[in-house]
Amino acid sequence: MWSATMENVTTKVSGTGGMRESNPAWRSRDLPPSPQLSEKMLKVTDWLNRGSAGRYIRAVDDPRYKDQAGDHARGHTFLMQAVISNNEELVAALLARGADPNQKAGGKSALHFAAILGHSNAVKLLLLYGASTTLRVDEDDTDYTECDGLTALEIVEEKIEFARDPLRERLAESREMLIKAAAEAK
Repeated sequence: MWSATMENVTTKVSGTGGMRESNPAWRSRDLPPSPQLSEKMLKVTDWLNRGSAGRYIRAVDDPRYKDQAGDHARGHTFLMQAVISNNEELVAALLARGADPNQKAGGKSALHFAAILGHSNAVKLLLLYGASTTLRVDEDDTDYTECDGLTALEIVEEKIEFARDPLRERLAESREMLIKAAAEAK
């Protein structure tokens, strides 16, 4: 019953038959950013393209930026927000313009968020721009902390055990990249 219901839903949404997981286009990446989030992040890209970020790169790495509604975005930097929303173009643009891939906010770096969410393309970009594989998630006593004291590789190895396809495939790809990066760093 459930699979038939989901097949009908995915057929209506995507215009193709079958489950989304059986579609090869969905295996290599997660859901793209929503139109609203893409619009927000486009504003950041426009700001970067105007050349303003060169003088205000600290603002790009500022974990206290506010979104359009004036709300704090959970203390995330622009890079972290781009990784969380799986906006690969913005991740690449921010890294190319000097955003710090090793900065922590809320106890986690952008690489930790990419590992937690299984965004293997973001992991690849972050490693390319020098993200550290040895950084550990800060430990605290709040209920909202995930993966206390773990590195990105340990996060991936913990999550892959219970993940289902296509997330398992992305986590396996991330694990291989993280192992290779850790070996090269030694």
